[in-house]
Amino acid sequence: MDVAQLIQQKLNQLGLEQRGLADASEVTESYTSQLLSWKKMPPAPERTHIYDRLGKALKLPSGKLASLADLQAETEPQKFLDSDVLRDPLHFHHE
Repeated sequence: MDVAQLIQQKLNQLGLEQRGLADASEVTESYTSQLLSWKKMPPAPERTHIYDRLGKALKLPSGKLASLADLQAETEPQKFLDSDVLRDPLHFHHE
């Protein structure tokens, strides 16, 4: 399971929408949408402030998302490179 899948799973379990997650974690709804669709790479694991806010909104144990992102970066670095971001760079926007 990757970061986007875990976030989507928790959204479904909690009955939350992307807008609610964005508001609760102090990021834009666009950022949340891009993260879940792999148009935006998950934040680096050391950006714990973002993961802490996302995790709190999703009722995850502290550090869970950052740990998963760290593991994902080590085991699946090619996943982002294979995403639609590089095939269609017009859909990728920096925050």
